[in-house]
Amino acid sequence: DDGSVKLWNLETGEEIYVFNTQAYQVRSLAFSPDGNLLAIGNSVAKVWNVATGEEVYSFPLGPFAYTRMVFTPNGQFLALATYDGIDLWDVKTGRKARTFPSTGRPWSFAFSPKGDLLLVVDEGGCRLWDMKSGNQIWTFKAQPPVSFSPDGQWIVAGSPGDEGALSLWNLKTREEYYTFSKGHIEHIAFSADGRFLVLLRDTGTSREAVEVWNWRLLKTLEK
Repeated sequence: DDGSVKLWNLETGEEIYVFNTQAYQVRSLAFSPDGNLLAIGNSVAKVWNVATGEEVYSFPLGPFAYTRMVFTPNGQFLALATYDGIDLWDVKTGRKARTFPSTGRPWSFAFSPKGDLLLVVDEGGCRLWDMKSGNQIWTFKAQPPVSFSPDGQWIVAGSPGDEGALSLWNLKTREEYYTFSKGHIEHIAFSADGRFLVLLRDTGTSREAVEVWNWRLLKTLEK
């Protein structure tokens, strides 16, 4: 409740650092891919050096601006979801590199495994951006949650107008491969080898269910 974040050693159970964000509430956390930096977000996004416990950068953008943040796969940038887009900040310089605009507040976003693509879902649908050029290269109708497959060839996203339905998209052909319904899904991710989809489903009770599906077999099994 005091806005502090504690870092613990999982092997020893010892507390390593306490990061005092001087904020009423912490809204989001993100580690850099190499684990050297920790980003803590609320009305101000602060980046901390995990080894020293020192604050590296601070990005103030107004009250309740940061709803989610993620480091790019190469760790070069920190992406922050604001009320009108995704801001990309250079971790080395502490400067804003680019803004990817959205229609209203972004609902969800994800980077491709190589970090060359950015997928953003907002009230206008799903937008795919080229990270190098900053150009929007594809749009399709979707809603959260969204995720890339580990090989970057597939996208899974919620189907608009059908709560609980998920669609698999082939990124190369940009065609919808299959749609299936598994109830109200809160989070989704591919397994590390890309063979399975892991779903966190709201059961309508006080408990949630975790399900693992072989997604390539789903289309065959339901024929």
